[in-house]
Amino acid sequence: MSFPESSRATQGLVIDEQLIFERPPGACSGASLPEAGVPESDPAGEIPEEYLRGEIEGMPCLYEPEVVRHFVRLSQLNWSLDTGFYPLGSCT
Repeated sequence: MSFPESSRATQGLVIDEQLIFERPPGACSGASLPEAGVPESDPAGEIPEEYLRGEIEGMPCLYEPEVVRHFVRLSQLNWSLDTGFYPLGSCT
């Protein structure tokens, strides 16, 4: 009995998932709020310097559903609780 060479076998689905920081940076805001009717002020002038955070270089503009989808895809590369069977051996 002869078997075909393993180099010609298919490997199934291969997903090339980018790292979060490999995505292109963008300019987006977290929320769009209506006008408040009060004069605007600069938060840097109201908050002490030691509590202010600088810009994160290379931080991509991602929305919450995109981040969730990213980590779900990463979790399914190893083993997916939703799509796989994992026998625990507790049925005796």
